[in-house]
Amino acid sequence: ALTKIVSFAALPFFVNTLSEGDIGILNIFSSTIVFLTPIISMGVLYSLTVEYYKQTKDEYAALLSTSLVIPVLFSLVLVPVFFFISPYLSATFNFQYNFFWLIPVCLLLNFLFEAFIILLRMHNNIRLFSAISLLKIFTEITVSILLIYFVSRTWYSRAMGYLAAGAVVAIIFII
Repeated sequence: ALTKIVSFAALPFFVNTLSEGDIGILNIFSSTIVFLTPIISMGVLYSLTVEYYKQTKDEYAALLSTSLVIPVLFSLVLVPVFFFISPYLSATFNFQYNFFWLIPVCLLLNFLFEAFIILLRMHNNIRLFSAISLLKIFTEITVSILLIYFVSRTWYSRAMGYLAAGAVVAIIFII
């Protein structure tokens, strides 16, 4: 709930700083991530939750490592697919050129975040779960604001904040 409050509190800054066009592009970006996340994960996140209590620790570790391969492969496949259909996506959905690399990377990082918080939840590690969720949102907003102020007042700075937050959480997850 606190992460939602932080996001909501930052909203006026983004609405008053970014153009309507940039906000629209961010909407397309976010909607694409939300739409493609279940496709890229292929139900793996659900399996991680269900199988946690059914398998031994070693079996679950093998399942987890195998499960991470699926979204990595799909992300790698999405890059050339996006570039191949880029004229259609640009004309129909106003996809920006940077979407074609940014969306697959953000999808993968989003998957890793979801897998990480599922594991934390399964281990009943509420403090670390909360800390990681807060770290992600604070990193996303802080990096976005810094990039908007010092680099570029465009949707791309906000998207890079999303990317940076996902990368920080993914690094913690992998470590």
